[in-house]
Amino acid sequence: MVNEIASTMVDELIAAPGGSRLSAIRRVVELMSSAAELVVTLHRRIKDAELVDRTDLSPLVLHPADVDDLATPTGYEDNCLYVLAARGALPEGDQLYRELVDLGAGAAITEISTEGFFAVQRMNNRQAAERMCRSLLSRLPAATVMAVEPLVFGGPLESFKTVEGLLRLAFMFDLGPGLYQISDFPVEFAVATTAPVREKLLAMIQPVMAKAELRRTLELLVFSQGNRTRAAERLNIHRSTIDYRLNQIDKLTGHSPVTTGGLNMLTLSLAVRTLMA
Repeated sequence: MVNEIASTMVDELIAAPGGSRLSAIRRVVELMSSAAELVVTLHRRIKDAELVDRTDLSPLVLHPADVDDLATPTGYEDNCLYVLAARGALPEGDQLYRELVDLGAGAAITEISTEGFFAVQRMNNRQAAERMCRSLLSRLPAATVMAVEPLVFGGPLESFKTVEGLLRLAFMFDLGPGLYQISDFPVEFAVATTAPVREKLLAMIQPVMAKAELRRTLELLVFSQGNRTRAAERLNIHRSTIDYRLNQIDKLTGHSPVTTGGLNMLTLSLAVRTLMA
């Protein structure tokens, strides 16, 4: 169905070269919005079914109508839909829509709020997607954080959840504004998609997550890159109080946040939980 929508979209643009550009763009967005709605619905169903062990990671490939041989092999990330998401002090929806359309026909904003947006856009390959996102970043407020990945069906981390997880990881590690992809967090995603390791880490950190003050303490310690003094200042608590809480985390998990190895293990566990949320 999505391929049919995309082909119809391209056919209409080719068939009416002398028509109104604005009308053509609006028609493109209508068709892509329909595709996006289908994609969102399918991903919600996948999520609801909890198909965490499914390994079908094939991208949603769109074949333009002017390609003579549709059987021509393409790369994994070639000529498919990409999901992008951003957080920050973004412009109004109409302006954001114009920026997306200006950078590449076929954009469909699937969700937007005062804090961020999700969009779907067809791209020739990952390099083109990166260029488009960086161009968009240059037009948005400097503090914007953005993520982009190909839209794929199946897999333990479906696409919308993946880009949202990328944004959360960027904030969790205090990486600052910019464009983020799975390649920026290879260990975290590798562990999150390895069921035995993932489940062990989630079980290990769960007692900490169940206690709000310990959870927040660990989150800010990671955000502060292990600096206890800085984390205590952000928590507005005394140094002895944070030391007590970190000792409690050590007792609950068996890993001390004040050691390099312990903090690395707890950070990885927190990252996996962030991705699986």
